[in-house]
Amino acid sequence: MLSGEGHYFYIADPLVPDDSNLTIEMLHLTWQYIGKRRAEKSKETGMPVVEMKEMDVQADGCRVNKNKTKWAWMSWLITTKQQLQASDNYMLVGHTHDLMDAILAIVSRWIKKEGLVIKYLADLAKSVIDAFNQREQKSYVRVVVLHSVHDWKEFFDGFAPPIEKIAANIPDIERPHRFELWHDSATDQVHLWYKNLRQKEEYWNKEPLIMNEHGYRDLKELKVATPNNNLVLQRHVKTLAQSRLKFDKVFNLPVPGIKHLLTSADKASWDEYWDLFSVITTERVWIEKEQVYRTKALSKATSDFDMVSRFMEARAQHIELLPLVQAARETLKPRKLVHVVPPVAPLKVTKAGWSKTNVGFTSKCLAAFVDGATDTECVRAARNAIKAAANPIPAKSNKAAAPKKPAAPKAPTAAKSKAAVATAAKGLGEIRIRSGLSEGLQSW
Repeated sequence: MLSGEGHYFYIADPLVPDDSNLTIEMLHLTWQYIGKRRAEKSKETGMPVVEMKEMDVQADGCRVNKNKTKWAWMSWLITTKQQLQASDNYMLVGHTHDLMDAILAIVSRWIKKEGLVIKYLADLAKSVIDAFNQREQKSYVRVVVLHSVHDWKEFFDGFAPPIEKIAANIPDIERPHRFELWHDSATDQVHLWYKNLRQKEEYWNKEPLIMNEHGYRDLKELKVATPNNNLVLQRHVKTLAQSRLKFDKVFNLPVPGIKHLLTSADKASWDEYWDLFSVITTERVWIEKEQVYRTKALSKATSDFDMVSRFMEARAQHIELLPLVQAARETLKPRKLVHVVPPVAPLKVTKAGWSKTNVGFTSKCLAAFVDGATDTECVRAARNAIKAAANPIPAKSNKAAAPKKPAAPKAPTAAKSKAAVATAAKGLGEIRIRSGLSEGLQSW
């Protein structure tokens, strides 16, 4: 629900797992639709477009809502001037029933009142629209069926700051529930501040968490998440495929009139859907109680996921940049920074978590080097790589070998050692270019 903008409902295909990708997809599409709707109103009325300058999100604190990928998405919006600032608010445990639940109750009551049978996702979408159309107080309603989402987690991988988790063994009231992201025009950085509750004035962090330290990728690199390119989605589809036979039992329930309610056409339609990613096979299973083998039908995922991947890619929603904010950033309200000691350990960005492997390096010796490190870390990593290349350590074998008389250690041959050092030094130029090292640091 968008205050003053109407109601936007998203119905997810069972193929789409409930994770941060789905959360960000729904949020971005909502802001995208609002921007287009405001532009259309501007053309009709001849008035200037009402800009979306500030984002204020309220949700419960489950894992799909409260995560660093969502904050990275908000930071990306601010960095690319799609928003001026953003805030993320989470409700207290035990107090998560609010206006959003009341809105969903309108749909639930309408379905029960009319005695509707929801067979397909399209039936549910129509029920949502009908539930609001029958009300005297009209409001804008948009329903979107999502058969796939984009891989936002992969898009921000290596660019979302690794924030330490908050201990879960403390009362929820002692955790931060409001996160604010601001743009610092002096440094062009996006700062993350957090505090206990929205109405509190004191922030819990004395120094801001830098969210866009390494910039962000181009939106053209955002891909649709499919089982072929996303292991989490692949496991989800495999698990879903195992429930096909259980789903088919619905069509054979001993209920009067079930054959008229769920027809053979409905069964064929759902079989076509299940065939995208699952097959039914038979296996001989040993029954321990009866001490015999019996043939049992099982459902499992297909050997490959090409068909379902094409299905999801063809039905993906179009993602585009939000309208750029043209207003001056100085128009924002002045911020009052008052700090207080939090009852929990402060959130921190872990430097070790920035380790993103540079697979683009030609030198295998530098494969473990991290992208976006400081000059000092860059020099240290390059020195360690060259040292390891000049004095390689033999890999340890897990197999137990017979004890042998230790031989005298052999120094690496001059030719091999020189070649290894040259290979590692060759990659140093790539480190210097990618990390922004000065020319003088290459001389050593």
